[in-house]
Amino acid sequence: MKKTTQQPTLRHSKRFLSTISLSLLGGLLFAQTAQVTGKVVDENRIPISEAEIILNDKSYYADQNGNFKIEIPSNQSVTITFNTNGYSSFAQTFNLKDKNKKEIFVQLVPDKSNAIQLEEATITFQSNKNKPLQSTTLSAAQMQQGPSLTGGVADLLKTLPFVNSNTELSSQYMVRGGNYDENLIYVNGIEVYKPQLIRSGEQEGLGFVNPAMTEFINFSAGGWEAKYGDKMSSVLDVTYKRPKKFEGQLEASLMGGSLTLGGASKNKKLSAIVGARYQNRNLVLNTLKGDTNFNPQYYDVQTNINYKINEKWNVSFLGTMSRSRYEMVPFKRDTYINAIDNPLLLTVFYNGKEDDKFATETGSLSFTFQPNSSLDLGLDIFAYHSKEQEYFDIQGSYFISEV
Repeated sequence: MKKTTQQPTLRHSKRFLSTISLSLLGGLLFAQTAQVTGKVVDENRIPISEAEIILNDKSYYADQNGNFKIEIPSNQSVTITFNTNGYSSFAQTFNLKDKNKKEIFVQLVPDKSNAIQLEEATITFQSNKNKPLQSTTLSAAQMQQGPSLTGGVADLLKTLPFVNSNTELSSQYMVRGGNYDENLIYVNGIEVYKPQLIRSGEQEGLGFVNPAMTEFINFSAGGWEAKYGDKMSSVLDVTYKRPKKFEGQLEASLMGGSLTLGGASKNKKLSAIVGARYQNRNLVLNTLKGDTNFNPQYYDVQTNINYKINEKWNVSFLGTMSRSRYEMVPFKRDTYINAIDNPLLLTVFYNGKEDDKFATETGSLSFTFQPNSSLDLGLDIFAYHSKEQEYFDIQGSYFISEV
């Protein structure tokens, strides 16, 4: 009886130990995980806060800067879905080894379009750098909102608290109490020379930046960075578009219009965008006091061409041509001198005209070499030419009479 009693007890003990071993082994296998980190941005590369990240029917959320970090089971295929309101969802499958880390950059697009990931949907992740306190990022949609008399982004910049201007007819602006000459402009990392404006106000032509060609801009009220020459001036850092397919935009109004065309090759190595603008502000200037004929005409053409030679080499060309002409023929102006006892009328008669012309051409050729993800080398070749002509032949005489 004792033997028959001990044998079942020994078998049960072995089964119990086997069950514990299998449970521990299964727990260890299940505990093997990998890590996926990255950033979720929109079509303008602006971070999407609280974007939903779904893994095995469980939801995670990105932080306010679009960053996320989640654990996934290792040594097996798992699918992660990125989703947010107003944007198309995007899914990607991962199969990582134990304790491996994967960094990705996800770009979502709106209106049920296909989500885009740069460089085959995975690139080396770069940490978000802290921007200066007075740094502002503006998208292409923001730059084209609201009316503009200068055809650029200056009217939007003037709404910022640390930017002001003397007149709405000018594309020039002052930052932090400085003067107009302390404002730098960079396009695709290249410093460009602004056209020497004939005058600030009525005679001034179009602003340099073409909003229809712009992807986004970063404006810094104090550019104390090495890449901007450590200067205390403001910096308008503009990034022009690199189209991935054919696109076009046409605008027309009573004061002018613009036409923008862009496209890319089938292999996406060559991309180009061209923009042309024309403006005539005589409808606005003719509302000023006085009998004067105004004929201000401004137009410019800009092009940006990029060619990716291989994974390490890239070459780009940026060319601009602008023409400005301001013609004014004054005839007469009446000014009432309000006096209670003896109101007077001052009439000024003019003879002659003012005719100002200005032409500017710029061109830059840039070579970029990236041997690895931590080093970028560039060579820029820049050419600038301008021609200015101012002609004045105006005489005046006045006549005072009682009203």
